[in-house]
Amino acid sequence: MDNKTLHHILGRWDLPQEGRDVICFDDFHSYPAGTKKELISLGLIQEVEPATTVECFECEQGCFIEPVWHDLSTGRKAYYACQGNDEISGFFIEPERFRQWRFAMEQLAKLVAESIGAQGGVTVDVPDRVFFLGRINRGTDMREVFLAGGLTHNDAADVVGRASRLQAAVAPAVISTCQLPPSEFWQGLRPSVVSLAEIATVGEDGFKVDVTPLFCQEPVPGLQANVPEWLTVTEAAGLLIKDIPGLDIENAKARVSAAATRKAFRTNGQKGPKRRIQNDSFNSWRLKQRDRDLDKEDW
Repeated sequence: MDNKTLHHILGRWDLPQEGRDVICFDDFHSYPAGTKKELISLGLIQEVEPATTVECFECEQGCFIEPVWHDLSTGRKAYYACQGNDEISGFFIEPERFRQWRFAMEQLAKLVAESIGAQGGVTVDVPDRVFFLGRINRGTDMREVFLAGGLTHNDAADVVGRASRLQAAVAPAVISTCQLPPSEFWQGLRPSVVSLAEIATVGEDGFKVDVTPLFCQEPVPGLQANVPEWLTVTEAAGLLIKDIPGLDIENAKARVSAAATRKAFRTNGQKGPKRRIQNDSFNSWRLKQRDRDLDKEDW
């Protein structure tokens, strides 16, 4: 399979029309022969019930036709008299053209999970749309990885809202099949986000996914995540270092302590070793710090 075909398949999930996950006969047979075999062998596409309509190839209008079926001595065939052009007589359509295949999202989730070495097993969060792939680690960093399809659809916000496992993730990371939604889409949730079409490749060594971009972003726990309500200054400084890598631990602690003194976020009102910082309030502040430092880098 070539990468162009893989990206075409993944991009189908961002199409707005119904049946976006269904591949018609004409599309399927436009793929290279080796690609078709590999898609089927990997389980990424599976043949489903034949379509009841096909696109008319006899006229320029390209309307979808529903033919009349006839049992002939040469086999069962579909017959249609073109309504878009009176000059075209009726014609027979081979049954082969009604075959169709469906993109198997759950199988894709399993392939991605295997490629990235996710631990925990693939589970469905929202059927056909959001799958929890498991946890991955890089050094001391951990990500809870999800595969999501159709994040630019009109119902995407509702789908993500119903993804209870995602909403409860402590370190959420979302791999979208193709297109990414705008940052404001996530509202209270702030995961690491990347497009599978940009990090997945196929070649002689098989299906590979590079998760490096997921660790280049620092996620914020979901609203339903079970995280400590209060942090020590050292714990808060450790989180700040992940957002602003140029800081060492002592400078980060000094920055956190100074911000606590000027009440930039909520604390328990204590000073020194007894000082505790409210987690949600601190997360909001440190995200602003990260954005500010990124803006400085842009200049």
